[in-house]
Amino acid sequence: MNKNDLVEKLSFLAAEAFWHGLEEISPGPLLRERLKREGGKILVSGRPWDGKGMLLCCAAGKAAPQMAEVAGEILDGKIGRGLLICPTDMAPPKPLPGFEILPAEHPVPGEGSFQAAAALKAAAKDLKAGDLFLFILSGGATSLLASPVPPITPEELSATFKALLASGADIVDMNIVRKHLTDLGGGRLAELAYPARIETLAVSDVPTDNPSTIGSGPTVDDFSTYALAVGVIERFGLSSRIPENVLRFLKDGIRGKNPETPKKGAPCFLSSRFEILCSARLLLDKMALHLTLLPQVA
Repeated sequence: MNKNDLVEKLSFLAAEAFWHGLEEISPGPLLRERLKREGGKILVSGRPWDGKGMLLCCAAGKAAPQMAEVAGEILDGKIGRGLLICPTDMAPPKPLPGFEILPAEHPVPGEGSFQAAAALKAAAKDLKAGDLFLFILSGGATSLLASPVPPITPEELSATFKALLASGADIVDMNIVRKHLTDLGGGRLAELAYPARIETLAVSDVPTDNPSTIGSGPTVDDFSTYALAVGVIERFGLSSRIPENVLRFLKDGIRGKNPETPKKGAPCFLSSRFEILCSARLLLDKMALHLTLLPQVA
């Protein structure tokens, strides 16, 4: 076998492994494995909920349409309120039973993002003890659920997103800044939904699979601080490229003038669970497995 034939053969095998792996980590089927019904109970990864309270189901992110469709089939008739928040160009063309479809902007938040965030905030605030908040999260949710923390304006928030996206910062650094400027990121959604039970099922699109980075971690404790956020801005030379009011807000946070994102041990996380359904890391593992099963290259 000559060099060109070998390259072509290896490329074919790699493509085969990729598509086989991708089929095995499709979010819809994996969600069916975690979300089930038994009689009047709903099971999330085997953890039962008696179904006596209110069920809020929100699917947010680029994989949200497929996952909301599956959740709607499984939870048929049990969803008290359902929200599907996805990029405008991915919104289902037809109504989805059980869900209100809220198209939003990505990767820079716009009016749809602000409206979607407002709808989710209002729904989460109404939850009580005994209720269940099923949050189905995937990549892109940071922008789709972006809502500025006062006194930051929507225009200032969008400008900051643009500056970060053009800076060369990775997703971890960008979200350290963005979760401190949005009122659902960095665990703040969990604060709103408390004392309801929170179950987050996530599709990871970040290299570290760190829950606090996926979608800016709306329902998990946040490791980052205002000081780290300002450090990111200074490290990437963004001080002159973001609105003065944003930089002032972050620096006031360092001085204790603005509340920090909720940290580990906060009451809102006692009844909040987070689980990754699939990730790029899992895809690579599946690809490696398929490559070992494929015929040897002659």
